[in-house]
Amino acid sequence: MGTLYSDLNKVKVGKQKNAIINGNFLVWQRGASFNPHTAGFTSDRWYYSRNSTGSFRIDREASILPHSNTIYSYKLTTITGQASFTGDNHSTLQQGIEGFDYVQFIGKTATLSFWVRSSVAGTYSCAFRSGVGDRSYIAEYTIHSANTWEYKTITLKFDYSGGTWDIQSGLGLRVSFSQGIGSTYATSTLGQWLSGNYLASSNQVNWAASNGNTFYLSDVQLELGSEATSFEQIPPGIQFLKCLRYYEVKYIYTNAASISASLGAYYNIITYNTKRAAPTVTSLGVELWGAAWYAATSATFGVWDDRLYFNIRDTVNSGYTLSAALIRGTFYMDAEIM
Repeated sequence: MGTLYSDLNKVKVGKQKNAIINGNFLVWQRGASFNPHTAGFTSDRWYYSRNSTGSFRIDREASILPHSNTIYSYKLTTITGQASFTGDNHSTLQQGIEGFDYVQFIGKTATLSFWVRSSVAGTYSCAFRSGVGDRSYIAEYTIHSANTWEYKTITLKFDYSGGTWDIQSGLGLRVSFSQGIGSTYATSTLGQWLSGNYLASSNQVNWAASNGNTFYLSDVQLELGSEATSFEQIPPGIQFLKCLRYYEVKYIYTNAASISASLGAYYNIITYNTKRAAPTVTSLGVELWGAAWYAATSATFGVWDDRLYFNIRDTVNSGYTLSAALIRGTFYMDAEIM
């Protein structure tokens, strides 16, 4: 088990009520601005999905906040507007909840609470979906005043039957916020569990109709019970460790553990926080030192428990001595669920 995760288990922080990780958008390992952004993870644990002709940017917002007890909000901005959403067009911000965290909600009532703000008033939607998308629950909420923070709550019961649900380390539940929807993923049936994959209400406003429209989200919480309680303030270090279960960026600058003048250098002592599953590993800017810095031409990775093993070849394949061989570069370990 990874050292950081072991340390987390020793910390006495009490029972954590919020199933949403990084609901106050404190952790942004991938960067704080995405311009433009088509689809993918942004703030840790948050995935933005779209299929549209418009273009959008995403930013970590530090000045437009709902109250003094939060540091950041999530900001979406329309760069190129889309007059209407048709077919499978959609704009959705979502978080996938791991089965181990989701299982507590089965057969029980839960409440989603959040702060939201938009330059476009109207009807918006939240969706709760199974990991494979064969069961959906759509709820509406209304933004009454443009450019004004509003607090929203949605209460539902996870009393569905049927469907495919992961209650272990896979994708147990998706919670999503819609900004625009075409007919393919829209439904007029609200407030009940449906068979099929739906993202929003057919009443969903087209937030993306005009250039410069904005949408903000903050303090997202999903908890057991029929009433929302105050947002759970998790210590920043603990929240960061929770995010590392799914994604980790690691920069190294260190000696090689073993070398070969013909093959480059081999290094096998990189540790990382234990993931929910074996991570996919990629790298950027990896170089080897052998009288000079040489760019890596290939890197083969292997993972076991909390260690990353890799074999790297460079552009020269010569000039190495064990005492002088160095490796530097950035490694990305990804075990996200969406």
